[in-house]
Amino acid sequence: MALVLDACATLCLADGAAIAAAPAPHPAAAALRLLLPGTSAARVCLRRLASGGANAAVSLALRPLRPPAEAEAEGPALGSCEAAAAAAADGGWLPAHSAALRDAACDAAGALGVDMAALTAAEVAPFLTARGQAAGASWLVPMIAARLALLRRHARLAAQLLPLLPTAAAPEGSLASLLVATRSMLLPGATAGVAARLLAATRSSVERPAVSLNRARAAAVAAGPGTAGGARRGALFSQAHAALRARPPAPLRQPDRAWMCVLEGEGAADYGGPYSEALSAMAAEVQSAAPPPGPAPPLISSPNSRCEAGPHVGAWLPNPNVDSPAALSRLRFLGVLLGCALRGAQPLNLHLPPLVWRALACEPLREEDWAGCDALGSAALMRLEEAEEGAGEAERAALLPPLGWRVARLDGGLAELGGGEEVDWVQRRQYVAAARGAREEQLRAPLAALRAGLAGIVPPALLALVTAEKLERAACGAADVDVSALRRAAHYSPPLNAADPLIVALWEVLAEASAAQRSAFLRFTTGRARLLPGAGRVNGRGLEIQLQSRSEGESGDSFLPTAHTCFFSLELPRYSSKDVLRSRLLYALAEGIAIDTDHLVRGAEARAWRGLPVHVHARGEEEAPLF
Repeated sequence: MALVLDACATLCLADGAAIAAAPAPHPAAAALRLLLPGTSAARVCLRRLASGGANAAVSLALRPLRPPAEAEAEGPALGSCEAAAAAAADGGWLPAHSAALRDAACDAAGALGVDMAALTAAEVAPFLTARGQAAGASWLVPMIAARLALLRRHARLAAQLLPLLPTAAAPEGSLASLLVATRSMLLPGATAGVAARLLAATRSSVERPAVSLNRARAAAVAAGPGTAGGARRGALFSQAHAALRARPPAPLRQPDRAWMCVLEGEGAADYGGPYSEALSAMAAEVQSAAPPPGPAPPLISSPNSRCEAGPHVGAWLPNPNVDSPAALSRLRFLGVLLGCALRGAQPLNLHLPPLVWRALACEPLREEDWAGCDALGSAALMRLEEAEEGAGEAERAALLPPLGWRVARLDGGLAELGGGEEVDWVQRRQYVAAARGAREEQLRAPLAALRAGLAGIVPPALLALVTAEKLERAACGAADVDVSALRRAAHYSPPLNAADPLIVALWEVLAEASAAQRSAFLRFTTGRARLLPGAGRVNGRGLEIQLQSRSEGESGDSFLPTAHTCFFSLELPRYSSKDVLRSRLLYALAEGIAIDTDHLVRGAEARAWRGLPVHVHARGEEEAPLF
């Protein structure tokens, strides 16, 4: 495609009210559809639209960057200066370039602390280079300036139009569908106003429900058969699902905590910490290699994870073996948790592959998305599909499926394709189509259930405006904790200060820790295992570090750190050395799962733990927490 989608909003969408009110398809929508192919006619149309007084940047932005053949061959990578100079035909700047420029602008704004509207092309160029795009040519900076001008105007006009358009169920070819198709090009802020209005309009008007959870019962389940008695369904995820599955989703559409979390027998007042801890625990449960006994788990390890081959090793897929309403209900509830995390800015520590996020964002699935789950199976199908008709007998024997008209399921089983016993060479593409169809069918119902739960909390119109990558960042945050962001936002209670040797040692220990240990530190201090990318605050609070009070003469080396999860607060004893601090802190992160008692536990609440084992063996650094 030529530059059409960059300029379409600038040149065609100036009058959003007229477009929305027009009884017949608006000419702008027809122009957009004409522009999509990037043909010569599209350029002529674009220039005609611009002839009435276009943005000064349009003439430069219309300039081809590369010949179409080179653009097709190289994909999203920007061409060289020579290619740009030689370009005389259409093509050149692809939508992928605009998406790359958008991401580079976001990188630059965050790294330089500059508002997006004030960024210059010279500031963006190095970040575009860092993303693998060509730089250094004399034409690059003015080209970036022109494109940035168009993207900014596109964003402004999109922000005006989006409230008037039905993005949730946009008819194919409509103006709304074309805007949804260009969502990867929207600069941050273009959808912010729409998102705020949609979230405010669907916010719950009733008090959040209270949900009682028993972590001792969940610990008994995790400890294995024979120790839990009648608590087979006592995992926290199952407890929360049982408490909320019969409720409508509307009361959970809260701006922060979806429900009030009552931890039975622990006397904890929920000002945020118990709720965050419960969400983190549930996310860990559904990603357990040894799920608790009972109903089928909502997630399974992906083929890449089981084989430890291909991208996204460690990722989890919706369980394709869901053939009952109860199993689908559990997947819907997982979608509800994702929606609550997104709506309340409480990222979940879930590792889902891009295929899942693209499906949730209603983006078409590509073969590379399937390879991100099952690299070996995807590669085998692609080799068979691309094999030449005249391949030799040895090559045919190596490529044809050894199991005949069967294909490996995502859960490790076999799916029958119904084509007989053996696959003939002339049937190879028919086999590939059948195998891909069976693969898609396995996840059709699970992904639909997951999205239904998510859409019950987050408006579908908003989901249609975010890309898969943005949806993942909003719902699951960053996989690693940004120690520098935590440090910038932290504050210290006297006598501590930023130069205190204890504080210096703490930040050094965290910087040297593994990603899993940093996540454990965040969970120890907040109940959360993840933060949004680049974030260092929780509910507007930076980490507060206090000196733990001790009697005169007591050695701090004998004590462990304590934290207050509701208030993002850490109390440190005065340790004698960095090594002692590291030892005590890492021990507390591995073993410190207790919630501080805010009130005296008595009566029925005290009886909640009776008859259940409360001791849990120490867990390894990489293992999911046991309760």
